[in-house]
Amino acid sequence: MRKHVPTDLLTVIVKREIWRSLKTDSYRIAVRRSHFVISQIEAEFEATRQQVGGMTVDETLISPMWDGRVPLRPQLRTKSRPPTGPISDATDDLTFGEVYRRFMSDPTRDWSARTRLSYETTRRLALSIIGADTPMSDISRATCREFMEALRFVPKNTSKKYRGLSPREAADRARREGWTDLISASNANTYLNKVCVVLNWAVQEEFLAKNHMRGLRLADPVARGKNLAKMCLDWRKADPDIAIASNRVANLPGTMTHAAARGSNSLIGRDILQTMTFVTPDEFEKLEALNAWTGLDCLVRHRHIDEFNQTAGRNLGFRKRGDVRHHLLVNKALFELLAGAPKARARYEMQVVPNRSQRLKGRNRKVVAAVPSSASRLSALRVRLNQDREAEMREPGMAMAA
Repeated sequence: MRKHVPTDLLTVIVKREIWRSLKTDSYRIAVRRSHFVISQIEAEFEATRQQVGGMTVDETLISPMWDGRVPLRPQLRTKSRPPTGPISDATDDLTFGEVYRRFMSDPTRDWSARTRLSYETTRRLALSIIGADTPMSDISRATCREFMEALRFVPKNTSKKYRGLSPREAADRARREGWTDLISASNANTYLNKVCVVLNWAVQEEFLAKNHMRGLRLADPVARGKNLAKMCLDWRKADPDIAIASNRVANLPGTMTHAAARGSNSLIGRDILQTMTFVTPDEFEKLEALNAWTGLDCLVRHRHIDEFNQTAGRNLGFRKRGDVRHHLLVNKALFELLAGAPKARARYEMQVVPNRSQRLKGRNRKVVAAVPSSASRLSALRVRLNQDREAEMREPGMAMAA
């Protein structure tokens, strides 16, 4: 909890805010404790005014109105209050399905159609696994972990492929029979995040004492900054002599940054694993400010290509001798954003190598005209790579820069 220091005490108390921990993660308990903590801070303010002197002091805030001589009288009702609504409105009788319904109909939330659709999709999945009739008081950490465990085995397109099975039944069957066509960890984490938002809202509305879904997340093997360390270690186990160039995991043994790889002769004759991830928010803001100042819109993209150029070709040696490989581990969304004129500045051409999951998608999925398959998207990406060099010649000034 934070409370601003009064203006007349800023010269005495060398801080603008007083921070106090309420020692709980429950919103309802925090609200109740905040009143006592605020009274303590106000008493400290008045004691400071009294010590400094020459300021108006409220003695009541220093010595509380209840001094302990008269016992506190609990405020009890002598008569039971008649119910003001249906019995189902009582907090103890609320179920998970009813709370989710109230969350979706909350008038304080202004959602787009896409956001509402995503919560509706999560709603069908969560009610099937957790149970629409589950009382809110029964939702524990174990319940949330069971939900996360069930998400690991939910098949893709359950409502279309397995119309006779609920998501819970499909997940149980997939676990028993060892199905492999399952939703990704990224999608499962999206469902976990949506349900966590619902439970956070339930805590704020005092339908739930604590959000037990908080902090639960599946490990995602996609090439993101926080997963790079594990993925680089897996590559190192497969090839102990491989050189790793990455700014995100430069603290690993035998790893260097892209700037350190620039002009280094120690990479000659060695295979290189290079990582490329999105820039940090701070660096993105700086580059966008430079874009606005110079009137350009390409500095962020060219910064990624420059990072690639710092390491590309460092293992070829004199006159490109030796049969060595350069592996670029890059986020697929970032790679597609760089296609076109920015990638035309790359020192070497890039060859798209799909992973096993992408190859299975392209092999098993039926190609429909309205929905291109994974294989067709990869083919289109290869075509765009071949057009990068042509884009360099078409853009004014780029041929001389290359």
